[in-house]
Amino acid sequence: MAKILVVEDERVAAWSLQESLEGFGHTLVAQVTSGSEAIRAAGETQPDLALIDIQPKGKEDGISVAEQIRSLLKIPIIYLTAPANSRTLKRAISSRHPQGTPTTTRYLIKPFNQTDLHTTIEIALLRNQFEKRLEAIESQLSAQTGASPQSYRVYRSRC
Repeated sequence: MAKILVVEDERVAAWSLQESLEGFGHTLVAQVTSGSEAIRAAGETQPDLALIDIQPKGKEDGISVAEQIRSLLKIPIIYLTAPANSRTLKRAISSRHPQGTPTTTRYLIKPFNQTDLHTTIEIALLRNQFEKRLEAIESQLSAQTGASPQSYRVYRSRC
């Protein structure tokens, strides 16, 4: 199944996530507590998805960590947040991919149940798969028509 990076500074929550991920058949490639560790681990382990606490240990918040990971890898990010963190969550939802395109942001509000965690992970992974397929098709079309993938996206958005 998928390789998953977890950024969570609460020990019990991190352990629970590990147990859940393994139960779902996924591989936990790294569990870290800070943003700097997360960026390093993402580069080393090349995960398929990252679960990121919005407020990990360290200087950086989870949103800036996610943006840096997205600049390295094109993977889905799922934010883990406390209910009282609405302003930060709004910032996370409005964040953009380094290339300027909106990101598909998913989030789970703590405490969350196994079903919500599993469903959110599977939807994020499937959507990422479909987006990669779409990009490949757009590249093929642009090669056949001589138009850039960006031009094709503009054309498609107007149809």
